[in-house]
Amino acid sequence: MNFTQQSEMFLDGIEKRKRSPASANTIRVYQSYLRAHILPQLGRAPLATFENGAMRTFVRTLEGLAPSTVVSITNLVKAVVASAQDANGNELYPRAWNNEFIDLPLVSSRDQKTPTIGSAALQEAICGAKGQFGPLYALLAASGLRISEALALRAGPDGGRSSVWLAGDSKLVIRGQVQNGEFVRPKTAAGFREVDIHEDINKVLCSIDCPVGDLLFTGYNGYLPLAAAYDAAKKDGIPGFHSLRRFRVTRLREVGAPEDLLKYWIGHSGKDISDRYSKLAQNTQIRKEWAQKAGLGFSL
Repeated sequence: MNFTQQSEMFLDGIEKRKRSPASANTIRVYQSYLRAHILPQLGRAPLATFENGAMRTFVRTLEGLAPSTVVSITNLVKAVVASAQDANGNELYPRAWNNEFIDLPLVSSRDQKTPTIGSAALQEAICGAKGQFGPLYALLAASGLRISEALALRAGPDGGRSSVWLAGDSKLVIRGQVQNGEFVRPKTAAGFREVDIHEDINKVLCSIDCPVGDLLFTGYNGYLPLAAAYDAAKKDGIPGFHSLRRFRVTRLREVGAPEDLLKYWIGHSGKDISDRYSKLAQNTQIRKEWAQKAGLGFSL
């Protein structure tokens, strides 16, 4: 069994498994790594003899890539090797990977690109944006939604079929996101949530001429393409949509919002037992109070 053969079985397995099947986006990323980096070097290499020495040689071929990318690619190589199993689910080629021997680079948070945006630059981008992009930037910065989640929003209610904005309640009900022009459900329970928004942002959304059931932000024949949103953001001086998500997290921490409420709104899972014990996010009244108290952090 070589890497080309096993990688096909690996991708098919993670896509069709019942427990946490891989998303279409994850499959595309893996296919990209395999096509560009792994199979040209390791395609014919037999898994049975691929060990730390061969991995070290492979890592050297990735020189010039960002450390986080190198780690992601090598993790995929490890996963392909581990996916070869016998009829009882035991690994055929168990490995004790030695990252120091492999000379795998360390990933430092200081070296990762995490662009942010200030309130003045954000206000300038919102004011200078054309059409629907001004309201889109404002919503993202005031809610902390992922761009793929915002593009899935429809004017509600809709009976629980999709993600909706409920004008009367000043909140967003997140039930999925847009990937490749299709609505897909969140991979984790944390992705399903209600995000309370400030009354000023609710007014902005009310200014959009959008009948019940229609998308808030649209393309020519449906969902607004992600590429079009990124192109507009770049022209308007937005350093990536995650900068707006970071803006919201920073704002909530500046005003002292409860951490478990912040995680709930952002869509992050709790890390410890106390997070799971807390039911603060289920208290609608407290959520609404904090949404107003936190404000926007920028002017409209």
